[in-house]
Amino acid sequence: MTSSRCSPRHGAPPLPCDYAEQVRRIGFKPLAGYLRGAIDLAFEHAGRWYVVDYKSNRLGASPDDYRRERLAAVMAHGDYYLQYH
Repeated sequence: MTSSRCSPRHGAPPLPCDYAEQVRRIGFKPLAGYLRGAIDLAFEHAGRWYVVDYKSNRLGASPDDYRRERLAAVMAHGDYYLQYH
């Protein structure tokens, strides 16, 4: 695949193509911590459900520091994709 993004399913944002391999390397013990905690908000709008989990990551002072590509990299590094799935 020439793109660095993989095709989304079910309307989810695209994941980095190597993310499945990153999850395989986690192993069982660290994975256990992903099943606790709380979400900040769940709501339905126009027949679709949304889950909101606020993060406090500071990526910089400029709006450009929060562009889609930068957010995707931070989400992959922190395993936030795994958390919401």
